[in-house]
Amino acid sequence: MSELSNVDALNVVAQTLADNRRRLSLCSGNVLLLWGYVCVAVSLLVWVCLGVFGHPGFNFLFFLIWVVCGTVTPHMVRKQREQRGAVTSLETTLNRGWAAVGWAAVVLTFVCLGLMLFGGKDAWEAMLLYAFVVVGFMLTVQGIALRECWSTCGGAIGLAIGLMLTAVVCAGIPLAAQWVMPTIIAGFVAMFIVPGHVLNHKYAQVCR
Repeated sequence: MSELSNVDALNVVAQTLADNRRRLSLCSGNVLLLWGYVCVAVSLLVWVCLGVFGHPGFNFLFFLIWVVCGTVTPHMVRKQREQRGAVTSLETTLNRGWAAVGWAAVVLTFVCLGLMLFGGKDAWEAMLLYAFVVVGFMLTVQGIALRECWSTCGGAIGLAIGLMLTAVVCAGIPLAAQWVMPTIIAGFVAMFIVPGHVLNHKYAQVCR
């Protein structure tokens, strides 16, 4: 009985480690770091260009985020899926959720573009609000589902920033680069970079 109990205990430990590896790899830090560093780099580029040249057209450089991350992320996710093997129902649900977020962003982009081209209206602030409110909410939900405190907190911070910016826009207060750019950069760090490094550190420890 003692030997059997020891074997069972080892099996439980092994299964727990395997579950932890799967849970941490599902919320891979590499994908978060990709988005985080690209978002911060592009935001700094836009901030510098606005400060030097002062032309609002440089805000369109933010689309570099979608081009770079939208191209690289599917390849990263596909590679991770091949390494993990079977796909869980939780993973399927989260992937579908992120797919919905991505397609909604595409729709919003075309809506803003249509308003600019055919109505002469500038509605691009909606993209900034969407990035923090919707993505922040999704990151919070993902963190709760995966029981990852840093991911939950990072998403909640992004959501709070998004709601604050929404209130500012509704109040008619201009989104001046002097305070908006540092705010969104801090938001990207909290949403993506910090949780990404934490998850990679945990994953490295579990895989030892």
